Amino acid sequence: MKFSIRDLLLVTVIVALAVGWGLDHLATRSECQRLEREIASSQDRERLAVLHEEVRSRSLDGAIPDWRRRVAEFNQVHRDR
Repeated sequence: MKFSIRDLLLVTVIVALAVGWGLDHLATRSECQRLEREIASSQDRERLAVLHEEVRSRSLDGAIPDWRRRVAEFNQVHRDR
């Protein structure tokens, strides 16, 4: 069986298209995965910010605004004794 130059060119074009499609598909998939990780990371940062604000609001600074002054006064009173 003999192959002509036309047959070899056709096979070369088909293989080149398949390889190009495969590389493009891999690049697109990796970009999609990177974007999904970035979205998850930003959602984690948003959740962390919400939790941080919640903890801060429940901390002594949020519950007893002048607790530092009271502790300083208490320490000063007891230090003088």
